[in-house]
Amino acid sequence: MDKQKLKSCLSQFGEFSVAAELNRRGVSASVTYGNQKCTDVVALADDGRYAIIEVKTTKEKGFPTGLDKAKQQVSIPNRFWVVVATSIDSEIHESAYYVLTDKEVKAIQADEDKKYNESYKKKHGVDYMKKGVPTISIKRLSGHPNALNAWNKIADFLSCKEMPGAC
Repeated sequence: MDKQKLKSCLSQFGEFSVAAELNRRGVSASVTYGNQKCTDVVALADDGRYAIIEVKTTKEKGFPTGLDKAKQQVSIPNRFWVVVATSIDSEIHESAYYVLTDKEVKAIQADEDKKYNESYKKKHGVDYMKKGVPTISIKRLSGHPNALNAWNKIADFLSCKEMPGAC
């Protein structure tokens, strides 16, 4: 299988498995379609409220977020990220699901950027000024409290347990 087809299949695997897991937990969720979409999965409450979910599926050590410094400034309350760390191409298939709020992802990315810049400055004597690709490591997520299988974040948001004033 060529590289682009494999990437597409990996993305679809992650999106459909996230939607399936939410539905299994009683949260109505659907995958959105298209090549230039801005939301991967939409989860709906009975009263019309919704959560938008960015799914990042990887078999690597990290994943790109696309969150430069400007995008890190504002969090979207109904946006969630689910990172699917998978071994899809091995004989024994295993996946870990890290569920995070938009605010959590942006804080992690800002911290990752800060640490990278400190390391770069120590080595080169100047701040890192290139654009680069904002990335978060799976190792960092595995140490994050309340991220692994934290599906309740989405369910609580939709049932107003997370944001009672929004209901």
